[in-house]
Amino acid sequence: MSEVAVIEDPATAEASLDPMRARLPAKLAEPDSVTPAARVAPAWQKVTTTCALERHALVELVEERRKGNVTERMMRATAASYLLSPTALAAVRRNSSARA
Repeated sequence: MSEVAVIEDPATAEASLDPMRARLPAKLAEPDSVTPAARVAPAWQKVTTTCALERHALVELVEERRKGNVTERMMRATAASYLLSPTALAAVRRNSSARA
């Protein structure tokens, strides 16, 4: 895990700004099951929240464990903290303004 990751991609910046998604990487500073997401998001959003963060490389798969009929995914944040680049943030702001 790197100390600081700079987010340059506007789509990644937008995903990281979602309130539920923003809290999850801090809970996954150490490899853990995605179950901490249940404390951050309602159960039905837990999987989509984690998948979005994984798709944007804000969390990464460390290990998969079989527990009966279930595969537990152990995830970890890819950085201790994230910094949004001004260009990515400006693009997110432009997109938000265009939708309004």
